[in-house]
Amino acid sequence: MSEPLSPSPPHSPVAAATLLLLRDAPDGVEVLMMIRHEGSGVGSGAMVFPGGKVDPADSALREYCTSRDLDEPALTLRIAAIRETYEECGLLLGRTAGSDAYLSGEAVAAFHVRDGSAEAFAAAVAASPIQLATQDLVPLAHWITPAGAHKRFDTHFFVTAVPTDQVAQADGHEAVEVVWTTPVAATAAADAGSRYLMFPTYMNLRKLRHYTSVAAVLEAARANPVFTVRPDITKKDTGLYVRLPVEAGYDMGKLPPGYFRAE
Repeated sequence: MSEPLSPSPPHSPVAAATLLLLRDAPDGVEVLMMIRHEGSGVGSGAMVFPGGKVDPADSALREYCTSRDLDEPALTLRIAAIRETYEECGLLLGRTAGSDAYLSGEAVAAFHVRDGSAEAFAAAVAASPIQLATQDLVPLAHWITPAGAHKRFDTHFFVTAVPTDQVAQADGHEAVEVVWTTPVAATAAADAGSRYLMFPTYMNLRKLRHYTSVAAVLEAARANPVFTVRPDITKKDTGLYVRLPVEAGYDMGKLPPGYFRAE
C-alpha cells in the first residue's frame, strides 16, 4: 500500500543558489562544506555547501561580472552563489578588471561591506574594481523541493575550483565551522550517523565521489546537461521511497538510515 505525500496546495519554491568549491588533495577531490548553526532554520546543524536565496539586489550586479552574455536568471543565480559564499565563509570569487587571477587574500581583506545585506554587497562591488567570476561557475544540478513541503526551494548547484590564495572562515552566524572533506568521507559520515546531510547535499556529494581531480569534475559538469530533479516521494508501509529522474545521473544504490529508500 502506498500514498503520495501531502495533498495540500503547494507553496511556491524560492529561487536559491549553492556552490561546491573544490580543491585537489592527496586523497582526491575535496569540497568545502560548512556546519550550520543549530538555530539557523532550514538545515540547522547540517553540513552544507555555501549558498542561499537569490536577492533582488543580485540582479543589479550584471555589469560587474565576467560573463555578461548569460541571460538574467542564469547570471543572477551565479551572483547569488558568489555573494552567499562571501557572506558565509569569506571567500570572494572575483578578479580585478583585466586580470586572469582570482583576488588575493589581501585584496579580499581590503574589500569592505558595510553590513550583511545583499544591497550592501552590491554597493561594495560597484564601488570597487572587482569583477565577479561568474563565468567560472559551472552548473552541476537543479533540485526543486517536492510540492508537499512547507518550505520549498528551487535550487541551482554550481561547481568551481576554490581560489588558492584565500582562506575560508565561518561567519559565526549561519555557519559555525568550515570543513574541507572528500565526498567519500562526507557521505560515509552521514552513513554512520555522525554528520547530518540534507538529501540533495548527500546525493550531489555521491555524484562526485568517483572523480579524482577538480579538472575531471569540471570537465564532466560542462559536458553533461543538467536535468531538473523533482523528487517523487511516496509513503509506503515499509517507509518513505524516493524516485529521481534517471537522466540526472544519480547513484540510487542503498541509502543510509534516516533518508529515503530508493525505488
